[in-house]
Amino acid sequence: MTGAGPGRCGAVAPAPGRATPPERPITLRPARAGDAAALARVDTATSTQPWTEATFLTEVAHPDRTYVVACAGAGASQVNSDGEVVGYAGLAFLAGDAHVMGLAVLPSAQGRGYGRLLLTAVCRAAAAADAAMTLEVRPSNEVARRLYRSVGFIEAGRRPGYYPDGEDALILWRHVTDTTIPALTTTDATPATPATPTTDGG
Repeated sequence: MTGAGPGRCGAVAPAPGRATPPERPITLRPARAGDAAALARVDTATSTQPWTEATFLTEVAHPDRTYVVACAGAGASQVNSDGEVVGYAGLAFLAGDAHVMGLAVLPSAQGRGYGRLLLTAVCRAAAAADAAMTLEVRPSNEVARRLYRSVGFIEAGRRPGYYPDGEDALILWRHVTDTTIPALTTTDATPATPATPTTDGG
């Protein structure tokens, strides 16, 4: 994931063609405290600097945060029968803007458009709050940049030497007036690439 203002943002991007049909039912729902361990597992599988379970517990409980999880498996919409958490996306609402704190999908669940579904969900949450969205991403991460462009993010600046390895970060914004939010359906999702999403924006 990249830093998104104070947070980070992962990379799951569209590829040519249709998404691979999900092998199990997929449900998006708000994250809750009991998801913290699963969120940490997703982060560990996709990040060079993963957050801990304790960090996710704090994030999910924060009143100015919105986290959405993708659950795969039968009964995913039922409490205590959620199936496996295979990805998440999160926002921090700060000074009237929505900062993308994270976007990640387990490597085993990539290629099915879940990353785009999660990004669409937080875009809708930001729009409902009348908040512009912002994040940072590596210039070299064209996979993520294509995904963000597809839902209306535009490049608005650069942070020199933002990442630990010295690479710059591109600053992206999605404005409140942008109406290019795709339909929130698995069948219409643009497919993600099978490459492992990186949680430092790389």
